[in-house]
Amino acid sequence: MLLTTRYRNVCAYREYQSLIPLNVLEKDEGVTLLKRQAGIDDDSVSLNTLATEIAKECDGLPLALVTIGSHLRGKKDTETWEFDFKIPLEDLVRIGVGLDLYKDVSSIEEARRALHSMVETLKDLGLLLDAYGKEFVRMHDIVRDVCLWITSKGENIFMSKIRMDLTQLKSEKSWKQYTAISLLENKLEELSVRLECPKLKILLLGGEDQWSQLKVSDECFKEMKALEVASLRYADLSLKSLQFLTNLKTLELSGCNLRDICFLAKLNKLEILSFRGSRFDELPKELSVLEELRMLDLRQCYQLQRIPSNLIGRFAQLEELYIEKDIFEGREVEEKSIETGNARLSEVNDLPRLAVLYLKINSKCLPKDFAFSKLSSIDQKGLKKLNTLRVIDCKDLKCMIDASQVGEENAELHPSLAKLRLEGLPELQCIWKGPMSIHTVNFQNLTDVHVGVCGSLAYLFTLSIGQSLGQLKSLHVECCPSLEFLIKIEEGDNGRGEKMFSKLEDLHISNCKRLEYVFPVFVAAGLIQLKNLEIEVAAELKQVFHGEEENEVAEEGKDIKLPNLKMLKLYKLEKLTRFFPENNHSTLPALEVPAHVLRLGESNHFNNKWMQKAERFRR
Repeated sequence: MLLTTRYRNVCAYREYQSLIPLNVLEKDEGVTLLKRQAGIDDDSVSLNTLATEIAKECDGLPLALVTIGSHLRGKKDTETWEFDFKIPLEDLVRIGVGLDLYKDVSSIEEARRALHSMVETLKDLGLLLDAYGKEFVRMHDIVRDVCLWITSKGENIFMSKIRMDLTQLKSEKSWKQYTAISLLENKLEELSVRLECPKLKILLLGGEDQWSQLKVSDECFKEMKALEVASLRYADLSLKSLQFLTNLKTLELSGCNLRDICFLAKLNKLEILSFRGSRFDELPKELSVLEELRMLDLRQCYQLQRIPSNLIGRFAQLEELYIEKDIFEGREVEEKSIETGNARLSEVNDLPRLAVLYLKINSKCLPKDFAFSKLSSIDQKGLKKLNTLRVIDCKDLKCMIDASQVGEENAELHPSLAKLRLEGLPELQCIWKGPMSIHTVNFQNLTDVHVGVCGSLAYLFTLSIGQSLGQLKSLHVECCPSLEFLIKIEEGDNGRGEKMFSKLEDLHISNCKRLEYVFPVFVAAGLIQLKNLEIEVAAELKQVFHGEEENEVAEEGKDIKLPNLKMLKLYKLEKLTRFFPENNHSTLPALEVPAHVLRLGESNHFNNKWMQKAERFRR
């Protein structure tokens, strides 16, 4: 009996004589299988070229190749073989939230993670394909048609017209049956009719591009009162036309010319509001009544001149805030009247649920004595749920988090912070300033840290902070010419740190010319999950592991073990003489050689020695 399954765990239910994995095919094999299933001759140059591209996107998965090839059999026009444009995953997150599809999640960030997990499953099954950039996917037209056919049963009826000539679009009675309509990137200059769509829940509507704005009349949306998700792109409209959409939960206005924004105050169920790339002057104070708002996206709103004071702080349910303009009041005008003044950055302290904060602003907007610890819990009210923090291009910022005034009652700072990105901070001298007790510092959920172009930064973490990084998985440090240590050991530090970085999988260091070593030797014991280690262009690096305990480790026979290290890249490290401490008899059993070759500068005398020993380390 032969049993086939897509899921390996099925094989665990009973004993089988042998398991035969069907691995992915090589590039040439994949092309051959697709062409055979589709019935393509070698003489068809255009189809052969497309077959090669499609086989590449299928990534060698036999099921995907057979399924797509069978559907394309007999279809000789190249348009049938072309893919859909790429699909932004963030669009799917926001649509899903608007339709309440994520039943068992408590935040938008959790919904985002759930979606990414589902996408990876669909990729494994060959139903979705990678696109350019990890935030996008592609779906083949054949798969898309099947999905539409499956879902358009019962109450769900979809209509999708993309990149078509709709210049003669008129109201049709048959539109009353649709629950979802997509009219994107079509040749349509003006939409002046009232669309009667009483069952419609999703509407994707837009002009051809930013130079061909779709003019939308005030009458267009009056008969769409069931609408829950609306995405309008490259449109010219008054938002007065949206005031009847009282069930709307997600509204995306991308690249639009907007007027009468105050009418959005009537949409009291709104949870996601994005103005990304749209043109308008002011965010009106009337929007303060949007009590359910969970996400506000103001990126690329370059004409925005004013956000009224005390408006942002009114959005008590706000989880994610994206602002990409110097819109906040600066230090020199902090005392300006509330009636006429602009928003202050300190208003985010009043947002108890904020989990993602994206700011691209001038550091002059930071209030006096402002420190990012106030974004978390310095007054036991702040952003305890802050999940992602990115600080980019703040020229005057010297200290990232100043907790020097934190009391015992506010001991756990940043308990929810998962992702930290610091980039373009030339004056930054320290990430953390203040008490160093393990009881004060809490980065227990931090998984990803990226630090780049910070010219004055001499070290990343103290030993105490490092001991709190039990969940850190990825650490990237680049273009920090003053960096001397990743971990700074100070007088009075307690603890050896053997369990530090126990979840670290990926470490990448590049262009840190003053760095002499990467880790104190006692940290090596915790690096049991490290899979990828890349060190590039570090002119002063002499050792990877170093410290006073080096001889002690050798004498006691405590060899350093990196049992899961698969990828090791060492490049342009002219002074590197040792990887492991002297007299250390360590091995790298998982190292993939020569699949991932150890790469050093060709002039480095260390190169030949390492290449000769690479196979021994692997064993």
